Amino acid sequence: MVRYRYHLTITPGRFNDGLKWTRAMNADAKKNGWAEFKIMSPGFGSINQMILESEYSDLATYEKYQNEFFQNAEAMATFRSGIDLSAHGTLPWDEIEILIEQDLA
Repeated sequence: MVRYRYHLTITPGRFNDGLKWTRAMNADAKKNGWAEFKIMSPGFGSINQMILESEYSDLATYEKYQNEFFQNAEAMATFRSGIDLSAHGTLPWDEIEILIEQDLA
């Protein structure tokens, strides 16, 4: 199992815009058969943090969906429409986590 997370700090006062943006990206994902994002925010810490999380069965599936996403003009336009949501002076960042299911050699 592979978990992908996209972290960003939303400009104060624009969190609902971030929710709408994520729902639009999820609509593109659903239309194309890709994994949809779960929308999360930490309960404590910095304000207006948004974490978008999706899960994939394996790295090959993650890579396939990522390649399809980057080649899809409509999905990329939706993604780029959220560029102004990031708080001034912050940059989004992403990560993947891979489930370890066996011992190492």
